[in-house]
This record gives sequence, structure tokens and C-alpha cells, in this order.
Amino acid sequence: MKKLAWLLLLAPLPLLAACLGDEEGGIAVPPLPVETKPVPEGRPSTAGPETPVAQAPPAAVPERGSEGGSPSIPLDAVSLERKIVYNARLDLEVGDVDRAVADVVAQATALGGFLVNTNVRDEGEGEQRRRVAEVTVRVPASVYGDALGRFCALASRVRSETVQSNDVTEEYADLDARLRNLRATEARYLELLAQARNVGEVLQVQDRLNAVRLEIERVQGRLNLLDRLSDMATITVRLQPPPPAVSEAPWRPSDVAADAWEALQAVMQALATAAIYFAIVGGWLLALVGLAVLVWRRWTPARGGA
Repeated sequence: MKKLAWLLLLAPLPLLAACLGDEEGGIAVPPLPVETKPVPEGRPSTAGPETPVAQAPPAAVPERGSEGGSPSIPLDAVSLERKIVYNARLDLEVGDVDRAVADVVAQATALGGFLVNTNVRDEGEGEQRRRVAEVTVRVPASVYGDALGRFCALASRVRSETVQSNDVTEEYADLDARLRNLRATEARYLELLAQARNVGEVLQVQDRLNAVRLEIERVQGRLNLLDRLSDMATITVRLQPPPPAVSEAPWRPSDVAADAWEALQAVMQALATAAIYFAIVGGWLLALVGLAVLVWRRWTPARGGA
């Protein structure tokens, strides 16, 4: 029993000596290494300021066309087909106007186009009277240049050719983007309409939905119009015969004498007209002047005698 008591009393002595040695500048026990774990990207780290944190490598971005990825294409990168509206006006001289009208329509139909309107009429009076026509056709934009060449080949002379093009690509792209936004708004209003709880909410959402649908129809109509105008070119052809040739008559003395005689007759007629006017108007003037002189002479002696 005494040996067991002494063993229990002496057992804590080595531990006490070790603690005293540490306080007097003994060897410091290094801390246990802290196991570090990678912190997922985007989550804050809970380690201390001196604890190194292993960063996870950035995720690989799948390239366009690679397997396992669905890359999103930005809107600006989408190439929009150019929308160009073509218009032209031709002024042609032809020998037979009616036949040329039929030829223009036939050429336009052969190229896949169609007749818009035609106007055939007579202009001028007498010897200057002539037949003219205006024909408006529409042909596919892809054969626009070919159509102009064929129409010009029908004429003996091309008096004028006016070609105009209008690029509406920017307007078309703006309308297309606006239409997509309106479609998305319509879908959202339909969702809200399904969630309406009373008649007031239904009427309010339905009113907004009707306004959006009206705007969709307007934008869609403008897009359809631009599609039609850009797909088909408009060509107006004016057809007229060549002006009559003016031939100069040779010099003839008899013609000169006839012209001189006509000029003399005109002068004599003018003089005779002036004489008649003077005889009628001048006679009255002379009578008035004579009467005034007679009154003056009689009045003057009467005043002198008085």
C-alpha cells in the first residue's frame, strides 16, 4: 500500500518539469498542420488570414461546336440578310408602242414577274398627235439587272434611265427585334391572364393584351411589306415613238415673194385699221375742239365790251 501511494505522488513530477521547461524558453512544439481543402469558386472562405486556401481552377468553357456544350450566340453575331428595295424608270423610243407594251409584259412574265398597271393614250393634236404608254411591272430582285437590259433592247433609243435603291436592312432588324419583344410580352400577359382571380384583373390584363397584339399586327404588317418590296423590284417603262423628222425646204424665190406679199398685206391691213380708228375717234375729238373754240371766241368779246 505504501509503494502504491508513493507511485501516485511521484507520477505527476515529470509532467510538471516539462511544463516549467516550456515556460523558461524550451523548444516550442509546432502546431499541427491544418489540412486545407479547395474552396468552390464563388463561395467565401472560412479559413484564417494565415491559412493558405487552394483555389479551384476555372471551369473550361466549351467552344462553339464542341460536344457537351450549348454555346449561346450573341444577337450582334447573327448575320441578317440585306433588305434592299430597287426601283427604276426607263424612257424608251420604239417604233410600235402597242407592240412594245406587249413585249415588256411578256419579258417581265418570263422573268417571274407580273404586270402592275399600264396606261396607253394619245398625246398632241393634228400632225403632232402620237401614241404613248406607261407600263409598270415587278420582277424578282435577283433578275433586276437582266430585266433592265431586256427592256432597253426593245427600244431604238434610250432617252433616259433612272435607277434607285433603298437599303432597309436597319429598319427591318429593328422591327424584327421589336416583334420578338412584343411576343415575349404577349406570352407574359397570357400567363397573368391565367392567374387572374377576379373580373377586374381579367379585364385589365385583357386590355393590355389587346394593345400588345395590335402592335404585333402593325409591326408584322410592316415586316411583310418590306419583304415584298425587297423581294420584287419595281420598273416603270415609258414608251413613245421617235419624234417626226423635220426636213428643211429648199430656197425658192416664189416662196420669198409670197412671204413678202403676205407681210405687205399685213402692213396695209394695220394701216387701214389705224385710219378707221382715227376717222371715228378723231372726228369726235375735232368736233369737240371746234365747239370749245367757238364758245371761247364769243365769250371773250362780250367780256371786253362790258
